[in-house]
Amino acid sequence: MNVGTIVWSEGNILLVRQQGSADAEPVWTLPGGGVDAGETVLEAAVRETLEEAGIVVSACGRLVYVMEYAMSRERSPGGLSLVFEVNAWSGEPHVQEEGILEARFVPVPEAISLLERHLSIPRMRDPVVAFLRGEAGYGIYWVYGRNENGEEYVLSRTETTSPLDR
Repeated sequence: MNVGTIVWSEGNILLVRQQGSADAEPVWTLPGGGVDAGETVLEAAVRETLEEAGIVVSACGRLVYVMEYAMSRERSPGGLSLVFEVNAWSGEPHVQEEGILEARFVPVPEAISLLERHLSIPRMRDPVVAFLRGEAGYGIYWVYGRNENGEEYVLSRTETTSPLDR
């Protein structure tokens, strides 16, 4: 299981540029990572944001989205990721972890562009880009699979509306 956070500052969003051992080149993404044994999902979100971006999270807010992926129907589920909006935080973005090259607040249009250009994994890119564009609200559940060519695609997704729309 993985977690990620959306941290806002004056209309900008926190992104990290990282390069893992399997990455051909650096990618821009939300701060986040795996949930350790004995750790809650929210504890992992707080820890990962601190480790990757130097930001101290004091309160997580709404669930932005859940993303499940299946590598194949035989190996389902392949994984689960939860992304939370951060309500309260302190500090200035700075690199603290090996593999993280940069951490900074980015204007939303630039963030969308960076994610679209540099994050080639659809299940990691598309839900956050849809959220940032206003095409997807809070609490959407995305399910990704792979076709016979190994390409990722959306199997299904829930729809949500704002409580204000009721």
